[in-house]
Amino acid sequence: MLRLVTLFGVLAAARSFAPLQPRPLAIRHGSTAAKQLPNVANLSPIGSLPRQSAVVVRAAENEATGGGFSLPWWLDPGTKGGAIVVCSLLAIIPIVGYYGLIAVGYDEQAAGAVSAGSFTLLAILLWTFSYMFRVANKDMTYAKQLKTYEDAVIAKRLEELADDEVNALLDEIDRDEELGI
Repeated sequence: MLRLVTLFGVLAAARSFAPLQPRPLAIRHGSTAAKQLPNVANLSPIGSLPRQSAVVVRAAENEATGGGFSLPWWLDPGTKGGAIVVCSLLAIIPIVGYYGLIAVGYDEQAAGAVSAGSFTLLAILLWTFSYMFRVANKDMTYAKQLKTYEDAVIAKRLEELADDEVNALLDEIDRDEELGI
């Protein structure tokens, strides 16, 4: 039984590194044939803009780069490999603390209580502060999805505009910037 559980654990860990396959959001059934709708998450607001809107493209490129700091894939908890590494480290930290307290001179029971209690308190405080930080910066999943969707809708609308309409919008933006609005 233990071997079976271990085998399933190893298979689950190995599967977590496999790339995900994108799925369509919906299928629209037309009178002639079924048509696949575009996946909004894969739309690039930068690549779908007309050439005349260089100001808008540069603004979107600056937002898409995200400031330049990023964690490596094996530490980023947003990736499957990073989640496995972070969870493994979270399992090892209290054990290292326990053996460190025993080496300092604590007895086994006191070292276990101190390491478990301090790790639990630290984990709760870190989670609470990270959650408050993400809420304050609107770095929540829903806010990101909504912004991605809005950017894709705006890019699609800009793509559908005629060249003279795009130029008129850019002129209006320039006038607003000159007036300080």
